[in-house]
Amino acid sequence: MPDIATLAIFAAACLALTATPGPDMLLIASRSLSQGLFTNLLNPKMALFVLALFPQFVRPDAGSVAAQILVLATVLNLIGIVVNGLVIVTASRLARAFSARTRFRRAPQILLGCVFAGLAARLAFDARR
Repeated sequence: MPDIATLAIFAAACLALTATPGPDMLLIASRSLSQGLFTNLLNPKMALFVLALFPQFVRPDAGSVAAQILVLATVLNLIGIVVNGLVIVTASRLARAFSARTRFRRAPQILLGCVFAGLAARLAFDARR
């Protein structure tokens, strides 16, 4: 079982990773639930995090490796639920505030489209280098 200090450091790393904005957070914020869920399940930064950082926090001399991985995965999932839940609640409150104004009704979709267009342009120009 990981000790408290190890869990605290791991939780801080999980929080930093989960709170980093990205396309998955935009999809979650935009209440496109199936797309957000699909993007999070296939999120490469989480896969890399698990592959790169989990082994650094698992110590074979500290007990069952499977139990340690289960505890770390639980911490990661709980932090993800809290951060994504806060994003969802904040986005839904903002959407309700803006929905009263007909002028801003399409603002979230336009913002999401602009962000994705910017990411696509960045990829296109970086690929040319």
